[in-house]
Amino acid sequence: MANRDLLKYTRRAVAERLGVTPKTVDSLARNGKLRKVRLSARKVYIDPASLKELLGEALFKELFKSDET
Repeated sequence: MANRDLLKYTRRAVAERLGVTPKTVDSLARNGKLRKVRLSARKVYIDPASLKELLGEALFKELFKSDET
């Protein structure tokens, strides 16, 4: 996955696409429903595979168009 593709999976970007707040995304990760990928102390992304698992294939493709994981 290219670095620019990772930008689609920041906490904020995922929250916007799901229609929730970044705190809700953090809560989902804390409860084990989403996985975070930490590239550094400040660069944290949401694992696209965990999003696909949570949302299901069809909804994931609809919300995250053109993303192939």
